[in-house]
Amino acid sequence: MKLKVLIVEDELQKEESVIRILQKNEITHYCVKRSTEEAIEMTSQEVFDLLITDLKLPSYPNGVAKGKTGIEMMLALAQRNVLIPTIVYSTMPLSKSDEERLAKVNYPLIRQILDSELIQHLLISEGFITRKSD
Repeated sequence: MKLKVLIVEDELQKEESVIRILQKNEITHYCVKRSTEEAIEMTSQEVFDLLITDLKLPSYPNGVAKGKTGIEMMLALAQRNVLIPTIVYSTMPLSKSDEERLAKVNYPLIRQILDSELIQHLLISEGFITRKSD
């Protein structure tokens, strides 16, 4: 099975870090979206096996939030019955209330991580890949 990954990240450095880990593990089928709206649209066009997302995604022009946060995106996906196993890659902590909101809709949150190196560990422990690459 070829793993198909949707990455939702608005910071280039974090995006490149995630892509390096995927490529190191021979995962070459991935799609990067910079906004939650683009990601939601993409899930209506393609099926993904894994979602790796940031939490703090909307831009703030003139101090006003524009777009959905990562949590709002996951809740919107759940409303469409698009439940993709998800790794949250963010330094912004996932609040207890956000965890509860996701649990209410049975959203398949794997785990929040703060370090990109943990992505490989989660890919192995969750069975997405079977071995570590050199």
